[in-house]
Order: sequence, then C-alpha cells, then structure tokens
Amino acid sequence: MVEDKLVNEEWYNTVLDAAALTYDLSNFPKGDLTMIGSRGITLSGGQKHRVALARALYSKCEIFILDDILSALDKKTESVIAEKLFGAEGLFQRISATVIMVTHSSE
Repeated sequence: MVEDKLVNEEWYNTVLDAAALTYDLSNFPKGDLTMIGSRGITLSGGQKHRVALARALYSKCEIFILDDILSALDKKTESVIAEKLFGAEGLFQRISATVIMVTHSSE
C-alpha cells in the first residue's frame, strides 16, 4: 500500500520482496504506513537491516557498499535474500549494479 503517487509501485514491491519485507509489512498495523521508532512499533535488528537494504535498493544506485547486512538475519532469511540479490536472476544482476560487500560470514 503506497500512498505517494511518485513511488514506482512495481519497483517498490520488487524491492520489498528482495529484502524479504513483504511478510513483515503485512503484519504491521498500518502496513508500510506504520510509524516506526519511539512513537511507533519497534523493529528487530534483522528488520532494521532489511529496511536499510530496501531503501538502498530502491534508489537503483550503480554501486552498492554493503557492510555486513546479513549478520542480523536468521539462516533462512539470509538465504532467501542472498538468492534474490546475488543469484543468477537476482536484483543486482537486473540493475547491473556493482556490489562491494563486507561480511563475517564464511558461507
């Protein structure tokens, strides 16, 4: 549910899917219009990472520098996001982005 008419809804939904946020938003009281933070709901560490990732993805930058974005995620979510971003049909391939990723993960 996107209120701003300047938002590319198709790309917005693609980004939400790639950042594995679709399920989370469906459980928020007002979906993507839910207030977050001190006057709203609290996000988990993994949700915060995925929101930051989605913001970066939505911008369609040519170069992404990702600093340990998968560290706060459970293995299943990490796997889903990795495939949706870095897989053969992943988002970074689709937008022809250069990605510099720092991680502590050995997988």
